[in-house]
Amino acid sequence: MRSNIVTTIITLMLTGAIGTAQIATSSTNSKLLGTGTLASFDFPGASDTQATAITPSGDIVGRFTGPDGIQHGFLLSAGKFKPITFPGANFTDVNWINPRGAVVGGYIGNSGGEHGFLLSDGKFTAIDYPNAQFTIAFGIGATGEIVGVYGDNAGILHGFLLKAGTFSGLDVTGASGSLPAMISSGRVVGGYFNGTGLHGFSSSLGMVQTIDCPGATFTFLSGLAPQGQMVGGYATVDGNGHGALVKDGNCIAVDFPGGTNTYVNGINTQGDIVGRYTGADGSVHGFLWRGFVKTASVVYSAAHDFSTRLNPNAVWSYGFSTSLGGPFTLDSISGSTYLSGEAGWFGPISGATAPGFPLVVGGANVISTVLDMGPGPSSYAIVRWTAPSRGRWDVVGEFFGTGLTTGDVHVLRNGAPVFNSAVNGSEVAQFSLAIDVAPGDTIDFAAGPGPYGDNVNDPTGFNVTITPEL
Repeated sequence: MRSNIVTTIITLMLTGAIGTAQIATSSTNSKLLGTGTLASFDFPGASDTQATAITPSGDIVGRFTGPDGIQHGFLLSAGKFKPITFPGANFTDVNWINPRGAVVGGYIGNSGGEHGFLLSDGKFTAIDYPNAQFTIAFGIGATGEIVGVYGDNAGILHGFLLKAGTFSGLDVTGASGSLPAMISSGRVVGGYFNGTGLHGFSSSLGMVQTIDCPGATFTFLSGLAPQGQMVGGYATVDGNGHGALVKDGNCIAVDFPGGTNTYVNGINTQGDIVGRYTGADGSVHGFLWRGFVKTASVVYSAAHDFSTRLNPNAVWSYGFSTSLGGPFTLDSISGSTYLSGEAGWFGPISGATAPGFPLVVGGANVISTVLDMGPGPSSYAIVRWTAPSRGRWDVVGEFFGTGLTTGDVHVLRNGAPVFNSAVNGSEVAQFSLAIDVAPGDTIDFAAGPGPYGDNVNDPTGFNVTITPEL
């Protein structure tokens, strides 16, 4: 599905077999689907192009086979392709990109054997599960958690989670092989084998749900949006492959018009999906289907919507408070940090690394993918969202430390906390809330200085998406 090696394994294990596991609820309810635009694309000169993931800002990664007959990865950003090849590799597979632009996948070196990799800030790092025959990195969350698979000495597939440099197992109980493919907001999706074939799964808080599309000989899930929509693919008895969107218990077929063997690899917050299909020319092409999923009438993203020029900025405001839930003051200083060059908004407390604290900043001259919040001494950096309409809104996001952080983080509705957590080191504090609001109600996302009460080593990463329930 995601890696050529894993695809070969799955194909061999499923030859002549039809899965008979329980079937998930099916629906073709058009209320779930959008009416977005569809585009096919190919890496220049490639004989095979597949899109595997898309960020909230629209960057797409994938894989292609070049004129040299070797598979490479690619990044498609602002309409321009850039190849991705692990140094010295004769095979590179790119599987996912997170909002910070970190990419994961697998590669085969000159000495053989497949290894996982992370590409972050232009630097490649190999990933190898201890004592494994091979390792493949499939997915990476917004805060850097990586999931993937490895093969043991008996040839059994196992899943893994790599977090803060430490590996842990990630297997479906009772499975003869586990393939976790993506992690987001604490949820993991993928596939697993048992005596009846290959099945999709979704796991959250230790609870595993089997997902089988109706009439499928197998089901596999590859992508996951923060709001919970899952994508992947399944095969039917006629041998054709179909993409799949799984939303609210419904498995909905995705077929590229005029094509065959469609597969959906990735989805972003806005409901855009990417994948591959086989065209009438017999070649495999990548596709982007914008707005395929009707996620909501509007999606608010603290990072994507961030403004370095306006405060307030539509529904968003950037400021601070000297007490949790206390009076909110708008930041009045705009500029860039002295060290990192990040741009945004600053409070009145002077500091050696910034025009002032508390601060809320993002990448300069780019669409931000995450925000960095810096509390001040005995004060909280705050990103405020003001409700534009009445209703129930899904508030999904996370705070995360940068390695040295010793802070506290909160979500408050009209000044009253609805989520509280400490963030130490590279810890992640994820939240998924459903909040009822009236017009003008406020939801504050606050980063504080922690138990020491100062702003030393307390930078905190943050992003949230806010969508009305449909």
